[in-house]
Amino acid sequence: MAEERAPEKEAMTTREAGRRGGLRTKERHGSEFYRRIGKRGGQTLASRRTREYWAEIGRLGGNTVKQKYGPEYFREIGRRGREARRRRQAEQESR
Repeated sequence: MAEERAPEKEAMTTREAGRRGGLRTKERHGSEFYRRIGKRGGQTLASRRTREYWAEIGRLGGNTVKQKYGPEYFREIGRRGREARRRRQAEQESR
């Protein structure tokens, strides 16, 4: 007589395990849980790092963006920022 076995489960990737765990945590604690722990982690990191650290991170990120998009990209986002600021100022003055 042959013994019946339960079908073998497929191996789960680390990525899938993380995704499932994250969804389960969200079900249990809600989205606000992630906001709280993210804010707490950010505050902790900010208190442990110096101004020089953040300047270096910004410089490295800026160099990466410049290599990827070119210097014209910075001119364009600067122009867009100025336009947005002028629009906001004009809206406030018209009130």
